[in-house]
Amino acid sequence: MKNYRIVPGLTIEKKENRITLYNDFKGVCVYYDDLDVLCLLDEFHQVETKEELLNMHPNKEMQDAIHEFFECGIFEKKNSIIKNMNNESCYRIFVFNENQNNSTLWKFTNLIIMVGSIPCLLLGFFLSYNNILDLMNHFSLNYLISLIVGFLPFCFLHEFGHCISAIANHATVYDLGYYSKGINVGFYVFYGKAKHKKGNIQIALGGILLCFLICGILLIINSNLNNNYLLVMSLFYFFFNFTNLLVFQGFDGYNAINFYLGIENIESKIKRLIKHPFTTKYSKSDKKGCMILLLSRLFSILLICLFYILCLYAGLVYSGYI
Repeated sequence: MKNYRIVPGLTIEKKENRITLYNDFKGVCVYYDDLDVLCLLDEFHQVETKEELLNMHPNKEMQDAIHEFFECGIFEKKNSIIKNMNNESCYRIFVFNENQNNSTLWKFTNLIIMVGSIPCLLLGFFLSYNNILDLMNHFSLNYLISLIVGFLPFCFLHEFGHCISAIANHATVYDLGYYSKGINVGFYVFYGKAKHKKGNIQIALGGILLCFLICGILLIINSNLNNNYLLVMSLFYFFFNFTNLLVFQGFDGYNAINFYLGIENIESKIKRLIKHPFTTKYSKSDKKGCMILLLSRLFSILLICLFYILCLYAGLVYSGYI
């Protein structure tokens, strides 16, 4: 079908006589008992219209399944505006070719992000140390304008960092776009998984590390310019991405730890383990993984809170309030 495509990242599970299909992007799950709906995925490429596909299956159950495939977004329109699982309007900027070539350029860029981001950031802080101290004494609310100016560019760079790492690690990137729902705006990227654990961890951290690299470069540049607007923007978006290391669902730190552990449905297992610590029976590896995730979650909270408290205390001391 020219105006439709099979939704990227479709998860298919087949157990006994039940076929389950999960649309990750919309968060929609459909299942069928004793009905071979998988043939529709092959026939989709052989027809031009929905009516042709319906005519191939006079059976009412199959026709209902076809209608459901369209309604649930398994067969989705190739237009630029779609709805995700949070009912946010998503505007596609790029629709990537599924047969992406992870060329040397992508791999080299990913290597720079993985290896160079932290050293570049530390160098930026070192060179801008005096500028940061000076900012504490001459801070103005006018500098907050730079946060508004930098919001969308940094959001885009964060998602693009995931794209770079995904393509470099042989994971398919399907869509990169912009979403909005009321005042909630930002960018999104939709990609598949890499074939190995290391690649998935790099993809999870790619957005944070690219922003660290950009913040480091801006701090190095600002060490010569001494522009407080640029300095405030660099510091804020460093803190913003640093917070993304929290080990909670929805944060990149959680995704990285989850890929490292490689345990399916780990959240439900943790809840069951907390509710019934003595009666729940898990394998040693699952118990170990649950404990690592819980400890990582606690450590990430303590680390980030301690970091912010130290920064606040240092600012108050230097400014003469303490």
